[in-house]
Amino acid sequence: PCIATDVGGIGRVFADGGGLLCPRKDPAALATAMRAVLDDRSLGRRLGAAAAAVIASKYSVDSVVDRYLAAFGLPAHWHGARA
Repeated sequence: PCIATDVGGIGRVFADGGGLLCPRKDPAALATAMRAVLDDRSLGRRLGAAAAAVIASKYSVDSVVDRYLAAFGLPAHWHGARA
């Protein structure tokens, strides 16, 4: 499982679950989140499984390429075409 502080774009990564997001500059909250995962093994397994699902769906090569194609206004069928 991931435990992170809410800086930059990290909050967007955690929006779909898979981790614990702590306020920035709050070491007590970070320690509490770490302790929660260490004390509750099932919580860690659930967060880990959720993180793996989010990464597989949002950050796979296919997903990233599709977003790049869309950003450049290229048709999705270009994905996978090789010269």
